Amino acid sequence: MADAHDMARTVSPPEPCPIGTRDRGNQYLAMAEDGAVYAGMDHVHLLAPTPDEALCRLTSRIRPEATP
Repeated sequence: MADAHDMARTVSPPEPCPIGTRDRGNQYLAMAEDGAVYAGMDHVHLLAPTPDEALCRLTSRIRPEATP
């Protein structure tokens, strides 16, 4: 099974930095030097070209709790 560093090495040189996981640890996240964020385990794909857009995509399904 691949780990975050293996996944990062498949993206492009120089080696992107592992930054975490998503989907309950089923995918690793890595950020390239240009700020692009990649996700994957066995297959890697571009999640977003910028960290801000990646954060929006990662949190878009999370609904804030209603406050009384």
